[in-house]
Amino acid sequence: MSLRLPTELKLPLFISGLLVVVIGGFWWVAYTAVQRSTIEAAGERLERVTQQLHDNLRTGLPRRFAEVQELAARPEVRTRTAALAALARLTSLDSLNAAVELWDTTGLRVLAVGFPLPPLPLSDARALADSAASVAGGAIGPLRALGDSLIFFPVIAPVSDGGRTRGYIVNWRRVKTPPQMLAQITGLIGPDAALSIGNTRGDLWTDLNDRVEAPPAPVTQGAGLIEYERPGRGGFVGWRAPIRGTPWHILVEFPRARVVASARRLLRRLALIALGLIVLGGVGARLVERRLQASEGRLAAIVRGALDAHISMDDRGTIVTWNPQAETIFGWPAGEVIGRHVADVIVPPLQRDAHRHGLQHFLETGEGPILNRRLELVALRRDGTEVAVELAVAPIRLGQSWIFSAFIRDISERNQLEQQLRQSQKMEAVGRLAGGIAHDFNNLLTAIFGYADLLAEDLPPGSAAQADVTEIRTAATRASALTRQLLAFSRQQVLQPVVLNLNDVVGDLQNMLQRMLGEDVELQAHFAADLGNTRADQGQIEQVLLNLVVNARDAMPTGGKLTIETGNVALDEHYAQTHRPVVPGRYVMVAVSDTGVGIDPATQTRIFEPFFTTKEAGKGTGLGLATAYGIVKQSGGYIWVYSEVGRGATFKIYLPRVDAPTDVVAAPPELGTVAGTETVLLAEDDPLLLPLARDVLKRLGYTVLEARTPADAMAVAQAHNGIIHLLVSDVVMPGESGLQLARRLLEVRPNLRVLYISGYSDEAIVRHGLLDPGTTFLQKPFSPAALARKVRELLDAPRPGGS
Repeated sequence: MSLRLPTELKLPLFISGLLVVVIGGFWWVAYTAVQRSTIEAAGERLERVTQQLHDNLRTGLPRRFAEVQELAARPEVRTRTAALAALARLTSLDSLNAAVELWDTTGLRVLAVGFPLPPLPLSDARALADSAASVAGGAIGPLRALGDSLIFFPVIAPVSDGGRTRGYIVNWRRVKTPPQMLAQITGLIGPDAALSIGNTRGDLWTDLNDRVEAPPAPVTQGAGLIEYERPGRGGFVGWRAPIRGTPWHILVEFPRARVVASARRLLRRLALIALGLIVLGGVGARLVERRLQASEGRLAAIVRGALDAHISMDDRGTIVTWNPQAETIFGWPAGEVIGRHVADVIVPPLQRDAHRHGLQHFLETGEGPILNRRLELVALRRDGTEVAVELAVAPIRLGQSWIFSAFIRDISERNQLEQQLRQSQKMEAVGRLAGGIAHDFNNLLTAIFGYADLLAEDLPPGSAAQADVTEIRTAATRASALTRQLLAFSRQQVLQPVVLNLNDVVGDLQNMLQRMLGEDVELQAHFAADLGNTRADQGQIEQVLLNLVVNARDAMPTGGKLTIETGNVALDEHYAQTHRPVVPGRYVMVAVSDTGVGIDPATQTRIFEPFFTTKEAGKGTGLGLATAYGIVKQSGGYIWVYSEVGRGATFKIYLPRVDAPTDVVAAPPELGTVAGTETVLLAEDDPLLLPLARDVLKRLGYTVLEARTPADAMAVAQAHNGIIHLLVSDVVMPGESGLQLARRLLEVRPNLRVLYISGYSDEAIVRHGLLDPGTTFLQKPFSPAALARKVRELLDAPRPGGS
């Protein structure tokens, strides 16, 4: 016997079943998309927070290395009694220095001061010592625990004697975070998140106070989002990243349930709505119709409130729904696009045939690139411009037809930030290469200048060879200018910053700039009356302006107008986010604008690279804008170009604003004779420069003691019974730096004067282009006359305190 449904029940049941399929499928897709978007958004937040915590944790490592390296360099650590006192001094520096140990070369502990830690197994100690030997200056070791609340980590540095490793200094530091710092961390990551740090090998994890359970996820060498289950505690979402310079990983995690709670609440609400609609559908076709309309209204509200654009279309590609975010991204109001084919609205013309073919292929085979994927595409706006988007499409089968639900996100800003990051990384790499090249050439150019000048002194006046020497110096001068530009780009020149006002700088240059531009280019200057001051090297800033004006002149071959404008600006967070790596704050700005031919986008991405030029061969070196870029960056500022082809270009320079009056720069003192009879210790490892500098100083009457290495210099100083008045030392030498050599000599000869020479501003004595106080530096390439003046100037200078 068959069961026959009454006619009056067929329509309500049909409508109810149809609602189950349509609403259930649509809502599940919406839930899945919202849940995945929520997890991805949480992952982006976790990545930012983890990176900030990672940077905060690493800020203390250089200081830790410096303390241990300084102790390891002391001679007294090689004597047992003196070593105990030296170790004890390190433990007293702060409360987190738990213990300091002296190991022999096999990793066996010889001396220990502080907390009585059990010795490491010899294999672990040997591995730690090997890591210190393989990394210049020392290493950080894995975390180590005694119980659950005592956690330590070692900072190790080798003890060297004559270039050979005699042992190791190991500083065991306590992992203990003050309450106020924990409060700061909680404020950063939120009360629902947890921070932990652990060994890369996964055997020990800590919350910066006590030992905690390791995350049940595989150890990865890179950073990334991980999802995992903790027994008895449910699922978690975390961002895990290695801490550079250490054998540790950092993990910030959220309970997964907390992350997807909003999506689950949405699912429950939608399920209740669906159930109500299905039950009400049984009342009758008309009532079902009314409830369906109400449901559609609620769904439309959800779609309207979505952060991403949402578009739905039928299996013919006709647009069915179009939310407000879609209007914002594409510029089309919903009333003008609903009913039109999606390809005619947002697909670029050259891709429309492929889109239609792909849709037809999917309808015939059920296969295509839209299934279970997030795609990055280029879409079309109403005004004809293109926009980069990320697309997620969910196809839903309705009987014999399909409906496609698409969530679309504008990723233009994200792509711009990624491009800026890649460009910044490329510029850093090119800068390091340029600085290294300039350093090597400066050694050679110093020798060329020096021997040319010595040769000129020995030639009789009026000799035909004098002209040849002049040509040699001219060529060397041009090469020297190129190396200075390379050093400027790589931010390795020594600056002489003063507090200045850009209005004064531009005003002083106006007449010169007008002569450079010629009569067919009009120069206009607009100065901000209340312009603030900045701290920079005036000569370098003038060079930047000259380079920009020269490029502007070349961009206006038939004449035009050049405008220089100054002003105070405040760069906010939004500007900083779209112009990495700008730091928000107060700046003074100078802008150079021309009415020339403009710069296309492809050229703008490379315009600050050294040796990149769009001019004809022989018309330019390609170093003008690269030099400007390096000078501005080394001055703590930023430079950006804004241009369109045929509409000119504007270069804007932002320099940090300072609340200080402008400096008055005194003229250098006049020197008398540069000759002398003092004793000079010359330490230079370059075989060309050592005899050159020696001969120059000897010709001036100085007694010269020469050495090719720091070790030779120490031996020469020890063997000399008389006074050594001055040390002239290269900064970078084999074995140890000139700075380390000077420190050792000053311990036994406290009245010694020191002059450093180098081919670039080595970080040993120069920080961000600024000399350490009390440091005298002579940059290569230099002439014999420049060396003579600097030596005499330093020997004649009064000592601090009038002594």
